Amino acid sequence: MEFIGLLIAGVLFFALSVLIGCVYGGIAWLILRSRREFRKFRWAAVCLPPIFAAYMVACAVVFALSIPGEGDRIFFGDLYERLPNGYTLKAMAKMPTYGMIQNDSITVPHSVNGWVSRVAVDGPFVFGAYSDKEGYFVLDTRTGKNFDLATIAELDRQAGHPVRLADIFSFRGSDGRGSFLLAVERWIWFGPPLICSLLYFGFLVRLRRQDSRGALIRV
Repeated sequence: MEFIGLLIAGVLFFALSVLIGCVYGGIAWLILRSRREFRKFRWAAVCLPPIFAAYMVACAVVFALSIPGEGDRIFFGDLYERLPNGYTLKAMAKMPTYGMIQNDSITVPHSVNGWVSRVAVDGPFVFGAYSDKEGYFVLDTRTGKNFDLATIAELDRQAGHPVRLADIFSFRGSDGRGSFLLAVERWIWFGPPLICSLLYFGFLVRLRRQDSRGALIRV
């Protein structure tokens, strides 16, 4: 079912690119008008958004193949957030309250079993709350030891300060790598199409001006 949903989303994405292509074509027509010799430039404007859509899909595939966890995050909205000392916070978008903290390099991979709903990081410690029961935990990522606690007051005493837990899907690692990676991905996705669009319409405006000056000289 996930792949069917992904396929439908892909079809809608390219359909949207075609609609945007029509908008691009309209802008090109406003710039160049209906001159026959400029027809190929108007059609090129219509084709740009579908080309950009194919480029963005290709970028998503490259990210998915080269960066751990990015494929599930990009295509299915799943969570893959890095924690200190090789640990990772994972969750599926269709089960947002069933998070887990995992270290694949150890024999028993699930350091904190499922139903992790909120977390916070302080140095090597990961603080969190369970979603299936009233309870909290403290994970020492240096040793892999996990301590269950009954109340938020106990969690605060263990941390030495009030702990502000964030929902796992809004949580970002304290080292900022996740936010930086997301910013880089967005620039790679949207930067080149935006720059190419501006350059192309600038070229059309210049072409129109050159044609207008040529018409004045002929007159």
